Amino acid sequence: MSSPLAVDLGLISLDQEKAFDRVEHQYLRKTLEAFGLSPSLIAMMKVLYQDVESVLKINGGLSAPFKVQRGIRQGCSLSGV
Repeated sequence: MSSPLAVDLGLISLDQEKAFDRVEHQYLRKTLEAFGLSPSLIAMMKVLYQDVESVLKINGGLSAPFKVQRGIRQGCSLSGV
C-alpha cells in the first residue's frame, strides 16, 4: 500500500485465538534462549513446565494422568511472554 505521503505501508493480521494452547514447551524454552534470556530465568520456566501431568474429570470420575507438552496455564506469569 502507498500512503499520500509516499510512504510504503504494510498490514499483517494474525488470529491469536487459542495461541496459548498451542505453544510447545520445548519451543518456548529454545525461543527464550535465542532471545538471550538469562539461564537462571529459563531454568525457573523449565521447572514450571517440566514433567507436567494432568487429569480430566469426566462424569464425576478422573481419567488416567497424561503428560502436558504444550500450552501455557491460565493465569501463569509466562502468558505475557
